[in-house]
Amino acid sequence: MVLAMKRKAASTIAAQDKAERAAAKDAVEEEDNEEVEMEEEDEEEENDETEEQKVAREEKGWAASRLKEVKTMYMDGLKKLAEAKGVSAGKKDDMVKHIMKAETKERADKRANEAKIREIVQKKSDEFEALPIADLKARANLKGRVSKTDCIQQLLKSWQDDDGVDKALAEEATNERRSELLSKDNIWLLKHCDKHNVDPYVLEVMVDRILEHETRHDKYAPPLQNNAAPVETVKKGGDLVEALLASEAGRKRDLELQKAKEAADMAKVKELNALGVDALKKLLAAKGIEVDGKKEDLVKAAFKLAKDEEAVETRKSELKAMGVKELKQLMAKHGLEASAKVPDMVSAMLKYEQRVQEEIRAYEGKVRDLTEHKKGEFDSMSLNELKSLLVAKGLKAGVGKADRVERLAEEAQKDGSIAKKVSQMTRVERKQSLLAMDKAAVLDLCHELEIDPLMKDVMVQRIMSYENDIADGFLEPELKKQRSKK
Repeated sequence: MVLAMKRKAASTIAAQDKAERAAAKDAVEEEDNEEVEMEEEDEEEENDETEEQKVAREEKGWAASRLKEVKTMYMDGLKKLAEAKGVSAGKKDDMVKHIMKAETKERADKRANEAKIREIVQKKSDEFEALPIADLKARANLKGRVSKTDCIQQLLKSWQDDDGVDKALAEEATNERRSELLSKDNIWLLKHCDKHNVDPYVLEVMVDRILEHETRHDKYAPPLQNNAAPVETVKKGGDLVEALLASEAGRKRDLELQKAKEAADMAKVKELNALGVDALKKLLAAKGIEVDGKKEDLVKAAFKLAKDEEAVETRKSELKAMGVKELKQLMAKHGLEASAKVPDMVSAMLKYEQRVQEEIRAYEGKVRDLTEHKKGEFDSMSLNELKSLLVAKGLKAGVGKADRVERLAEEAQKDGSIAKKVSQMTRVERKQSLLAMDKAAVLDLCHELEIDPLMKDVMVQRIMSYENDIADGFLEPELKKQRSKK
């Protein structure tokens, strides 16, 4: 009985153990299945990630792991790591924070650089891919039956062996720097040039802009001559007889003045003729005039000098007779700065008018020279050629060659072709004069005329050249040189 009970109990226990083992096995299998399912879900989630999300997840994992690693470092090792990363020594938490920041940036820069390299290689590969197989084989120096893929691989290898990637990266960095500088305004670029002692000015650019400004303001147009005498008019509503009598009186007065003037001129010529050659030369030399020739030539030159001086005195009296207001208006009309003192304004006005007269004489001299040159050109032509030119211009053909040459020369003066040539000559002379000036003086003239002397492309190029020279070791940075002098 007892034995039967024991056997029954043992049987029951064995059944329970078997059931428990089966349950445990099922539990393990279920747990394994859950882990597999979770892993599959994780893989599916990873496959659904974008490249940015993947990088962010990996960086998050790296940051957590690296932070624990850095925090467990001893201070000596931490300080050495901080120094290697360019981080200042300090509290442990601060150093850990800055080290992590530096390493995170290093990893980001590395990824960006790798992405650039992949892009460069892909771009080069696409460039080769676009070429026909014949060109690829010729470039790769391959013969026989070769696939396009093999040609491209060979060319890519040669390109990489020739530092193609590094050269492409350098070119891209240069383009990025140029774009960055071009995005800045001229004020920023000028300050940057001044900071590094880079000359931002180009003489030729400033000269061209001055010439453009002067051309717009008719600097090279024929000088205006205002020698016309005022025309007297009869006032409406007045007595016609009285007006005619007044006009006649004025005419007689002008005749008397003219006679007196002619008499004074004759007396002056007689006075000069009474002088010897040496005295005449001394008289002219005192005014800075040198004349070689006969006594007659000396007398003519001395008489002209006397007439010029007389005209200046007459004009001086006229200006002094003006009111202050009228004199200021006259100066403003000619772009001159008025003064509070009448003598100063009179002197400034006389200098201005003298300069204008000199310009007129110089212009007339050039017109005469060009007219004579033109006559020489016409004179070298045949009668039929001259006739054709005259007919084309709607002029009478004339008969003799001299007549035809003279008519064509006169027409050249009338139609403005000679005036245009004189203006071109004057502009060329002005350009040569400006180019011969010191750059600082030309820059001052730009400021005076309110002309922008800067050219953005030039500043950008010179800044980049300066930076390249420093990078290549040809120059020492200006700021470093300044620090070494202190």
